[in-house]
Amino acid sequence: MFRRGSAQAVDQNRKGLYLIGGISLIIIGILYFTGMILSIVIGPPPSSSVTYFNAISLHPIVSSINFGAFIVAHFLLIPAVLALYFILKDVNRTAMLLATAFWGVFIVLDIGVTEMNSIALVTLSHSYAVAASDAQRSAYLTGASYALATLPLATFYSYVVSSIGLLITAVLMLKGPFMRAVALFGIGASVLGIIGGFYIFMPALAVLLAPCLVAFVLWLIFTGIRLCLLSRR
Repeated sequence: MFRRGSAQAVDQNRKGLYLIGGISLIIIGILYFTGMILSIVIGPPPSSSVTYFNAISLHPIVSSINFGAFIVAHFLLIPAVLALYFILKDVNRTAMLLATAFWGVFIVLDIGVTEMNSIALVTLSHSYAVAASDAQRSAYLTGASYALATLPLATFYSYVVSSIGLLITAVLMLKGPFMRAVALFGIGASVLGIIGGFYIFMPALAVLLAPCLVAFVLWLIFTGIRLCLLSRR
């Protein structure tokens, strides 16, 4: 099961990038695992905007740490994706360019829309929680209406777009200098993410998100370790 993919030439002029990308992936894995735990405290995915807003208002500090961790994680994806591109481009340059494009769209979309709106919701939810009257609470909820409206759809695109990028990358890893099992973790996570992303239309599919994130965390950490080892060859 843990057979390594076919050997590929590794550009040793980019050892520094491989090391930075590997360390970034390991940190991202830790941050995602932390986010999974904190998300349990906050509550389920935002299938109901008002319910999610109320959950955030009850846990403002936890929510701030959670969303902030995801912002840091997705900035760290930039060197990680670049490292993966240079390692896997010789397997299939066109496919890896496509995967990198999907990763790039995900990073921009998630940081610029999903997480920023989430941070705005934390600020508004704190004011909502300490409001002295129903009129004030109604005003804060109205102010949060845009973020609440965009969050489920942004989350959907984040899951689907990132999972497509991950799927292409993981398939190429089967023929690159990576353990086969690690590539399979990525393939499994991507398939679960693509299907589970539709939970905003079919709430029952949300059950796939937890195993998706577990498989993704494993892929992140083991891929990061492999990149670090490649940087020392």
